[in-house]
Amino acid sequence: MTVTGHSLVRRARPSECGEVLRLLFRRADLSSLAVRRQVEAFASFAESQKLSLDLQWLIERNGRASAACMLICSPGRCGTVLLSDAVEAADHAGAASALTELVSTARQRHLRLVQALLEMDFAGTELLAGAGFARVGELQYMERPIGGVARHRPAAGLTWVTYERQRHATFARVIEASYEGSLDCPALTGVRQIGEVIEAHKAAGVFEPNGWLLLMCEGQPVGVLLLSSVIYRPAMEIVYMGLIRRARGRGLGHVLVQRAVAEAQQRGVGALMLAVDAGNTPARRIYTANGFDTTTERQVWLHVLDRSRSA
Repeated sequence: MTVTGHSLVRRARPSECGEVLRLLFRRADLSSLAVRRQVEAFASFAESQKLSLDLQWLIERNGRASAACMLICSPGRCGTVLLSDAVEAADHAGAASALTELVSTARQRHLRLVQALLEMDFAGTELLAGAGFARVGELQYMERPIGGVARHRPAAGLTWVTYERQRHATFARVIEASYEGSLDCPALTGVRQIGEVIEAHKAAGVFEPNGWLLLMCEGQPVGVLLLSSVIYRPAMEIVYMGLIRRARGRGLGHVLVQRAVAEAQQRGVGALMLAVDAGNTPARRIYTANGFDTTTERQVWLHVLDRSRSA
């Protein structure tokens, strides 16, 4: 428990999780009903993904909880921060103290990085900056409906290989090679070990080996497509796709996306989803050309806690 100015900062008890979530999703432009629905949707998502919600902090003033923050630890030594929007001026010191405790806890949990994915008009960014976070870009969340019958036919010389344990090293090598010169979240390049990256990708949804694919050109791996089923709705997600440098500019990005669409059609889901760096213009053009539309945008704030590359 910490007293800062007029605010008191303390770890929330498990029984207070509902109150914490209400404070995290409360916004001036949302009705109490809309907030309740968002809380219920997030709680359902967290349960489906088996996310632990035990790292929560409350900021109290005059005996009343006025703001909150939360740290969610994920596989791959990555954490996600949730923070109340539009923290009142009287609670800024308390919120800053809570974020300091949160970052300290992330270090104790040996996280390599902590991220915050915020609404574009989020009002509390100066608090994150004060806690050591930096804005590194924006994400566009895109989606396309799925219908019809899969008719994917790879071009001559192109084949696909699915993930198996004995191919793990090849997948790792191609994923890492695809980062070279990539415009997709370049601030993350080189921060994590490739094993941590793969661990995070596997935890992004429902990991199914036959949804992880290598694109082979004349017998050599040139690209990777990682798909997962979404638990909370009938959809699939492109968790990651990438091409090695020498394979770019040959239309193979369209081949990767079209295979993803065919997989979604084959499984009978209603939508295919993805998130892309807003600065990655070539990738966004490919997605748009293949029927994806932007549904929302988020600003990305990052705090790298450990840049060590040792095992």
